[in-house]
Amino acid sequence: MANADTPIAKKAKDLLAARIATVEQLGALLEDKRKKEAELADLANNIDKAITQCLEAGWKADELVQLGIPKPGKRRAPKIAPAAAPVPPPPPPVAP
Repeated sequence: MANADTPIAKKAKDLLAARIATVEQLGALLEDKRKKEAELADLANNIDKAITQCLEAGWKADELVQLGIPKPGKRRAPKIAPAAAPVPPPPPPVAP
């Protein structure tokens, strides 16, 4: 029976440990991202509620916009470069 503590086995275990460590680090970062995204969504919901409370307290939507406050549920989307103009479809075939 082969010895599991041979130099080759130890080297293989070390290599696998290094590979596993990178995946563990990635997994931790992805979990942090998930938590922060959930926190951000909760914060956005609370902001919407606060804006609604401002409106109920008598502020006008236009006044809030002048202050730089978006309307509830209307967050500014990041600007995306416009795509190239779509290619028009070819004309339909003409019957002979």
